[in-house]
Amino acid sequence: ELKYLRSLFAELEAEKIPQEAEKTPAETEKVQPEPLNKPEAIIQPEVKVQPEVTVQPEVKVQPEVTAQPAAQEKPAENIEIKKSEPKKMKKHTIRGLNVIEFGEDNKQAIIFIHAFPLCSRMWDKQAEALQDRYRVVVYDLRSFGYSELGDGHFTMDTHVSDLISIVDSLKLEKPVVCGLSMGGYITLRALELYQSKFKGAILADTKAEADNNPTKHARADQIKMIKGGQREQFTENFIKGALSETNYNEKPELVEFLKKMIGWQKNETITGALLTLAARTDTTEFLERLDIKTLVIVGKEDRLTPPEFSKIIYGKTKNSDLKIIANAGHLSNMENPEEFNAALLDFLKSYEKNK
Repeated sequence: ELKYLRSLFAELEAEKIPQEAEKTPAETEKVQPEPLNKPEAIIQPEVKVQPEVTVQPEVKVQPEVTAQPAAQEKPAENIEIKKSEPKKMKKHTIRGLNVIEFGEDNKQAIIFIHAFPLCSRMWDKQAEALQDRYRVVVYDLRSFGYSELGDGHFTMDTHVSDLISIVDSLKLEKPVVCGLSMGGYITLRALELYQSKFKGAILADTKAEADNNPTKHARADQIKMIKGGQREQFTENFIKGALSETNYNEKPELVEFLKKMIGWQKNETITGALLTLAARTDTTEFLERLDIKTLVIVGKEDRLTPPEFSKIIYGKTKNSDLKIIANAGHLSNMENPEEFNAALLDFLKSYEKNK
């Protein structure tokens, strides 16, 4: 009987090999450490004869199969905000950057630049609100989201070069540029170098000053945290500091979406961007030379770039308006999208093109 059982298990082992070949690439990647968990359907008939068949504990690896595809969900969710008119959405790859546009080519263009450590998905509510009246362009900064990682080390001027490439490739005629936080730093540097390419600017929850030493030290600590395996703690700290206390406690769906978005980013993306932020130049002196119409927006409860910094930008620019968003912290466009969008639409009215 023992010889018979050994012979039977040898045949079963031989049958596992072709089944492994049928797995999809995703299954192979995720279950690779324990390749024997799938053949249970074949082994089960022998459970009465051979107790050793209890490989069922391996089923515990199954949750991992659903935990990692978060990044794969982005395309479907990106389309979600276009349910009314999905044909308006176009996808482009420009210099390795993931670029998405909504609306018609003959409308006034507005291009959005996202914050650290997020991606273009943070602008969902703005794209939805503006797409019927404007040509809306959102994109993932280099190494973020679906854009190419490269070596993960970039300067602000690298990001500015990418922005100008998008403007030129899509033939955007004098677009309005909107940047929030890190997106605002990129916007300010782009305006310092290429102001004539833009019709207007929206600077949200940002500042012109470069990092001071304490801020640089804090960024260095964040890099250590990421490299030391404390990614979850970094994410929690960022979200808690970015949102107003009320929104953090009372908008769990927003908190979860931010966790998900940050989770899409690679460690190298986050650490590289922290170095970029710490190394950026000060654009305060340029503000007096900013001639195009500018809207300065800030959340009333922004603790990362408090309203005082926005007031400096407003005070030093010639043709600007200041809008303080109530019930919002650093991510004012996500925390209070209704008021943020109303401010955008009000500002953009003067740039509408006649059909």
